[in-house]
Amino acid sequence: MSREQVLITACVEALRLAAAGDQALVLSQQELRDGMSHADGPQQLAHQIRAMGEAISSRHLRSEEARRYLAQVVQRLIQQMSMIEGGGDLVGQDLSSLTGIVEQVAEGGEMNPEARSRLLDGVGRLNQRVTTMREQARQAVVEVQAAQERIQGLERALEEKTEEAEKDGLTGLPNRRALDRLLPELIDRCRQSSQSLSLIMFDIDHFKRCNDTYGHQGGDAVLTQTAKRVLQEMSSNDLVARYGGEEFCIVLPNCARGLAERVAERCRRTMAANPFTYGETRIPVTVSLGVAELSEGEDPVDLLARADKALYLAKAGGRNRWQAAAVE
Repeated sequence: MSREQVLITACVEALRLAAAGDQALVLSQQELRDGMSHADGPQQLAHQIRAMGEAISSRHLRSEEARRYLAQVVQRLIQQMSMIEGGGDLVGQDLSSLTGIVEQVAEGGEMNPEARSRLLDGVGRLNQRVTTMREQARQAVVEVQAAQERIQGLERALEEKTEEAEKDGLTGLPNRRALDRLLPELIDRCRQSSQSLSLIMFDIDHFKRCNDTYGHQGGDAVLTQTAKRVLQEMSSNDLVARYGGEEFCIVLPNCARGLAERVAERCRRTMAANPFTYGETRIPVTVSLGVAELSEGEDPVDLLARADKALYLAKAGGRNRWQAAAVE
């Protein structure tokens, strides 16, 4: 139970005791004194409030000291309740309106019918206020839970849309948009850990001829199988993306140029070793590749441009080969 709930519940209980008249228990002066030393936590303050109610319900307080203490307890309660936002302030105002009654009891030691009637009116107002506060709190919890569910649903939908927007629909690989987002992150990570990074651009040789000969469905089969074969040659830390059309990109974190050249050669051999299949048709496929290692201070755009230039040189040099980019 929260601090506010403890205070409000105890307050209502105390004032009900106050209206109970002779049926309530009479606290001794010693019990009131004991309550004075336990006013720090909500549970202890609640004990004090109950003590107050029982004291009010007795037709006569035992001593002037006890009556003065009762007035102090009410003032303390008013201060505590004023710290509660919203409805708590209103409850504090209702309690303030009862201060005069308590002062009468503290000074005269007797609760006359008028004071008791006013006290009962105060109890009614507090009960109504607490009921309203509880309903508002319950409704607020329901609304917060509903809002949280809506937010979680929107977050899931956004994640799905983002994933869908960054995935190539044909091959299932990350697309150009995903590469543009991920490459700078991979570069920053490698630089922070003082690691090398290399990038390979490659495309399928004579792909237009493939489409013209086997149709677009045959071309799609070649693209899909190319993605699968290349992925089989990569580690889990590497990134393979479809750059566009028949062009692909491989990002190799923690990989220097020499190792990247060996990866490129392995991919070239894998592609050329066995023809692809499209139905009953076997389609021979080769690729050309450009290899570039990240230079100091180089940005993603320049790295891609150097690898792409090396790819162009590989194609110009006869295709089915790789070419290392010049260091600039």
